[in-house]
Amino acid sequence: MEERKYISQLPRVNAPPGFKQAVLVRLKEKKSRAFRLKRLEWSFAGAAALILIAVLIFTPFLKKSESTVARIEKDYGQENVVPVVESLNFRNEMMKATEDYQTVFILEQVSDSMIQQVRY
Repeated sequence: MEERKYISQLPRVNAPPGFKQAVLVRLKEKKSRAFRLKRLEWSFAGAAALILIAVLIFTPFLKKSESTVARIEKDYGQENVVPVVESLNFRNEMMKATEDYQTVFILEQVSDSMIQQVRY
């Protein structure tokens, strides 16, 4: 409590001339900047909401086109369509691959200069 006693005995100091006006001007600038930022945030939120609403409204109108096979079957009838896709037997392919050598040759140039003697 002794601090208050000593502080109350100190003389009052006046602010320099124009100090109050400078503080009020800076305070007004900060408030206006905060208001502009808040308005910008709401603008971006509104734009995002409008884009989302537009996507939700117009997505059902973008109907999927039927596949080419379904369209051909509908146009020409199912009996006139010849399937092009064939089943593959990968067992034969794997057997052919195992008969090959199990060595992998990596052909790459190991020098930056051109070597004319090396043939790949």
